[in-house]
Amino acid sequence: MPRVLVVDDSVVMRDIVRAHLAGLGLDLDFAASGEDALSRLSNGPPVDLVITDYAMPGMDGMTLARKVKEKSGTLPIKIVLISANKELRERDLLGTGLLDAFFPKPIDGSQLAARVSALLALSVQSPVVPSSRRARAAIRVVVADDTEVGRTLLARILKVDPEIEVVGMARDGQGAVDLAVRENPQLILLDALMPGLDGVAATRRIMALAPTRVVIVSDQQGGRPAAQIFAATEAGALDVISRPGWGDPMGPQAVALREKIKMLSEVPVVRRWSDAPRSVRSRRGVRPSSFQRATVISICASTGGPAAIAALLPGLAPVASSVPILIVQHVLAGFDEALAEWLTEVTGLQVRLATHGMPLRAGTVLLAPEGRHLLAQSPNTIAVVEGPPVGGHRPSGTPLFESVARHFADGALGVMLTGMGTDGVEGLRAIKAAGGSVVVQSPDSCIVSGMPGAAIARGYADSVLSLDEMAPEIVERVRAPARSRH
Repeated sequence: MPRVLVVDDSVVMRDIVRAHLAGLGLDLDFAASGEDALSRLSNGPPVDLVITDYAMPGMDGMTLARKVKEKSGTLPIKIVLISANKELRERDLLGTGLLDAFFPKPIDGSQLAARVSALLALSVQSPVVPSSRRARAAIRVVVADDTEVGRTLLARILKVDPEIEVVGMARDGQGAVDLAVRENPQLILLDALMPGLDGVAATRRIMALAPTRVVIVSDQQGGRPAAQIFAATEAGALDVISRPGWGDPMGPQAVALREKIKMLSEVPVVRRWSDAPRSVRSRRGVRPSSFQRATVISICASTGGPAAIAALLPGLAPVASSVPILIVQHVLAGFDEALAEWLTEVTGLQVRLATHGMPLRAGTVLLAPEGRHLLAQSPNTIAVVEGPPVGGHRPSGTPLFESVARHFADGALGVMLTGMGTDGVEGLRAIKAAGGSVVVQSPDSCIVSGMPGAAIARGYADSVLSLDEMAPEIVERVRAPARSRH
């Protein structure tokens, strides 16, 4: 599997490039600066291609390209430069001999995917998602918002893309339900806070009458409104996105929103987990005596994660007082505290937002704060650090998993839940190397199977279980007898 490193100081642009390359079968990694990229090239697995922004704080893209070429020796790494600088000329840039391709922003996704395929000599059978989208019918989207301003803003952003068709706009939750039944859209953008039938109730009714991909749009932060948003994910909403500002419909926020819609439109429609029986099924015949005792539980999740965590934690109650539980969940800015409060309310466990220097002890369930990495600083202390994003994420599951591997060795248990991308997968490698164990949610039970699928593909999973099977096995791993070290 070809490995590609995407370098950009903008999270939005990293997500856009990720979306354009999503169908090529690549192993994608991400860096937030030239310095971060060089560190990953020196200390990580071999890289076949680097896609880098030109203008970044510190080292610019051309300087990075020169250093990469110097380091790559007889097997030069391919380099693609992207830039919004209108004064840059492709002929001049390619004439330096440092670059293999140049793309101006906004990026044409199909051209980027085609060029990357050519540079890496990918098989023609590899699915190129961006180009295939042009040949299919437009993605049918319903917009639901109780304000005319909100509806107009979203419709304006969506309508500039010929691959997206706004087939209806609703001013309340009941209108969204009616449009879901009548128009059969592929995706509904739904405001969480509307009079009458709110986002939670509307999502629940849509999933019952006309199961559809629901994405919650919010500009609310903190308090009960934010908690209500997470309740909508438990009811069946796929994800939560920030409402873009008016700005330019071709600006990075707008582009990122459209690309997110395109990615989520390909996610299979899954009814909420609570519709399925929660009874424990047989767990593939693994005997408790074969388990290594887990002394810490570390969890990573992304898209679909809040509902998955809410379903998992109650099953861990029998051992919640015996081990610390550490959680990384990718969440919108300003919603981390609300997520902790909501998880406390719906799971019956006390979930707290982690702070730097907190004791790390049994009986604590700690959630990584937005914009900071959560680490085990020692076997007894928590660290919460800003640090550079890892693979485009902060918080990221990789530093959490690496830290518990370092301090808990074979007692480290990594749990990978639903999520888009590959965050946390490299950290699972550290847990396995330390003798710890890894439990992965089965892809067929995930809202988005990217992260669990990547963990399985790399051979890191000790157990692959559906969501309702995971808690009983984790409990058995915590209760397993300690192995002799002699």
